[in-house]
Amino acid sequence: LTVRWISGHDRVVEGNELANKEAKSATKNSRFNSPTRQLLLFLCKGALLSSISTLKQAQKQSKVRWTLIWKQSP
Repeated sequence: LTVRWISGHDRVVEGNELANKEAKSATKNSRFNSPTRQLLLFLCKGALLSSISTLKQAQKQSKVRWTLIWKQSP
């Protein structure tokens, strides 16, 4: 198994634009959505983190919590 990082903004990867278009289309069509009872709990609580500032804030809070837990561990 080989895993490689490919920049999604180079427009070099064939099919990237089509994949983006199809993914956006799927989110707008309710027949592709999963029934709520089949989703993980965190997916039922509203929108996921999407803005850069929100993501950075969540990352910072996670690091602070982890640091506290680490310092308190034996």
